Amino acid sequence: MQLEFLPQMLKSTPSSGEGIQILPKEIKPLQKGYKYELYPNKEQKEYLEKIFGSCRRVYNDLLAMQIEKHKEAVANGTKPTFPSLQNLSAILTSLKAANQWLYEVPSVALQQAARRLEVAYKNFFRGLKVPKAKRKHRFPKFKSKRGFQSFTLTTNAFSIKDGYLYIAKCPTPIKVNWSRELPSAPTSLTINKSPSGRYTVSFVCVAPPRVTSGKKIVGIDVGLKSLITTSDGEKYDNPRWLKTSLNKLRRLQKALRRKQKDSHNYHKARLALAKLHEHISNQRHDWQHKITRKLVDESQAICIEDLRSSFMFHNRRLARTAADSGLASLLHKLQYKAIEATGCNIITAYMHYPSSHICSNTGLKLDRKLELKERAWECPYCSEIHDRDVNAALNLRNYGYNILLTTGLLNTKFFGVILGKASELEKEIL
Repeated sequence: MQLEFLPQMLKSTPSSGEGIQILPKEIKPLQKGYKYELYPNKEQKEYLEKIFGSCRRVYNDLLAMQIEKHKEAVANGTKPTFPSLQNLSAILTSLKAANQWLYEVPSVALQQAARRLEVAYKNFFRGLKVPKAKRKHRFPKFKSKRGFQSFTLTTNAFSIKDGYLYIAKCPTPIKVNWSRELPSAPTSLTINKSPSGRYTVSFVCVAPPRVTSGKKIVGIDVGLKSLITTSDGEKYDNPRWLKTSLNKLRRLQKALRRKQKDSHNYHKARLALAKLHEHISNQRHDWQHKITRKLVDESQAICIEDLRSSFMFHNRRLARTAADSGLASLLHKLQYKAIEATGCNIITAYMHYPSSHICSNTGLKLDRKLELKERAWECPYCSEIHDRDVNAALNLRNYGYNILLTTGLLNTKFFGVILGKASELEKEIL
């Protein structure tokens, strides 16, 4: 099928821009995070643990105080006040006066912990304005000493000299594995510790946009069997990294359960299990980065659906496979890579667009609902046998191509075209 051929249904997309939101973009340098591995010695690990614990203590104490203030306001019938950074900083000063050991760590790290709590509250109250199904942030929770640990420093609390990282109040520099060069001087850093005991540092730098010169317009259909299917007929199977390591994962979990809690052997078994989980996660992220980079570099526009992958978790037969596929993470990588590129755009069709039920030749919709096991179907109008995933990808490509034509944005860089609710004409056809 030629690219210029547009099915009749796609021509119903309103040229006036009804139901379409276009956000123009001027290509500017972006702030990006650059992640490197740290190799602290024994003394440096103890110092980092002290910073982790101090930031965690400050965050939890501030959160507990805000919860108590909220309860008192509700009991007195007054309106609860939103915790501002200024109020949290004042409380932090009193906390440091009562706990002198907080002066042993950089004050910037404690201030950033207070800022994190303010951001958490802002995200929570902002989410109350949207429907419950679309909320992404919940009420702030207390931080635990188990799991991921992190703290943030700004430029006045760290420096880089001779390939080593210097942190305020740390007597010795920390070794960094510089896997790539920083594009500019970092404005802040975040040091993380994973449950497996791995230390990493993420520098926030101003980076120039990535130059891409792709020419094709591609539609992408995502699924669980074939993780990505493109309108060119190319399929990327789901590697299922979790399923590959499931037997080993079960064995390590059983070994951990047999150990006496908090014993030396218990911590050894916990560390082995955490390393396997991290290995599975690294495999998944590495594969997703490679695939999304290839798609962005080769395309001028990528057309995808507004997918709610969390709905798949409600089906207990698909939940594990859906979690193993990492669809939300895949689409997130695809979107931010397209945003930072100079020659690629993302076009998102609205969530209920029936891409699988429309014939990509005639543009007519199938008069029945396809079952999940039906991977191919015959069009009753043109007798063409369609591969379900390829046909959906073709419909998405045609949809996006028609949007570019009607808005005059073909061969133009913009932030994206996000389709809202279907227009009245589309609703009648669908």
